[in-house]
Amino acid sequence: MHPWLVANGFTVVKNFLPRRELRLLKHLADTSYATVDNGGAPDAIKDQVHAWGGLGLNMLSGLGCVQRDVDKVMAAVQKRAAQYVGPCRVVEDISLLRRHKESRTLIPWHIDADGAGTASYDPCVNVWLPLTSVGTIAPSLEVIGGSHTVMRSEPPLLASNAGRDQDWIEQTFPAPRRIVAAMDPGDALMFDHFTMHRSQAMTSIAPRISGEFRVTTLGVPPHRAGFAGRWAALRDVLRAPTR
Repeated sequence: MHPWLVANGFTVVKNFLPRRELRLLKHLADTSYATVDNGGAPDAIKDQVHAWGGLGLNMLSGLGCVQRDVDKVMAAVQKRAAQYVGPCRVVEDISLLRRHKESRTLIPWHIDADGAGTASYDPCVNVWLPLTSVGTIAPSLEVIGGSHTVMRSEPPLLASNAGRDQDWIEQTFPAPRRIVAAMDPGDALMFDHFTMHRSQAMTSIAPRISGEFRVTTLGVPPHRAGFAGRWAALRDVLRAPTR
């Protein structure tokens, strides 16, 4: 695991996803959400998208997407993520696309270990990839640096009630540790599944679609990364803005 992820629980990586795979991810998002919006999805999926904007990666082949394209994007994310977390795999069943078209679907403070089904995949990292520029008009994510160490000692919450109260957040974590990630398409926010985070608070938003690729090192044999891979990972982290 990269030292910055271990110490802070998150890092922003510029140009994480190659252009070809970024275009492919945008195509998957456009195709699948168009299928839902045009009435081509089951009612349960339409209700899910209306409620919180999510489409699991394991649903996309049933929404007009080619599974081979989904696999290509997952492979690219997995290969790049391995430079930061070591040998890993994308867990398709808990990875997804998410669309926010209005502020009511923005997500409150939570950790993925409570709300996203990641607890059994520890250690697990979320690779969050916005498909538009975020942090000013379209909502980014707000994360709390170092919160992953605190949250590992907190009692877990049920996924149906995983949100954390704002008063509890303010009492538990100092404001200077809260970071809103300013990012462009292709950049990634990588964070531990115990890192406290939420959708950037906005009352009026521009639409935003993002990918959430959850990777785990659980059950993946380790290997020694070459110098070139380690240096590329460190170089991208050093170039990344954190505010």
